[in-house]
Amino acid sequence: MIATYRHLGITDECVTCEACGKPNLRSTVVLGILDTDGNVEGTVYYGSSCAARALGARSSRDVLARARAAHRKTVAAADLARDFFTRYDLPEDGTITTKELIKAACKIAPDNRHVCVDYDSSIETTMDLIALHRRALADANLISGESR
Repeated sequence: MIATYRHLGITDECVTCEACGKPNLRSTVVLGILDTDGNVEGTVYYGSSCAARALGARSSRDVLARARAAHRKTVAAADLARDFFTRYDLPEDGTITTKELIKAACKIAPDNRHVCVDYDSSIETTMDLIALHRRALADANLISGESR
């Protein structure tokens, strides 16, 4: 089976290409390995040339441009996620109590009237948003080097 990747960004925390082993790179492209549902199940840190080969891209310059754009998007999503957790008084990781979940759902429902039409949909939407924002923070940790 051929791996499918998604650009997550670039990092200077890992400066050795995991594909060819070339050391002392200025930075590496962080690629998320996607499962069949499109979720990141692992990461690889490749130099731009190896990333281009893995992605079937025309050039390493193109890969770097896309990686930089993905980096900006990943950082912005993480900032949005931190704002979400602060705004709704939720922990960024760990267990969320039922009381915290209900309190957050009551705050989120007025902002999402198109999906929060009843109690169950408000709770479900809140849980979906929590999962989405936690994934954004996890992706940001992969490019910042905190997970290595």
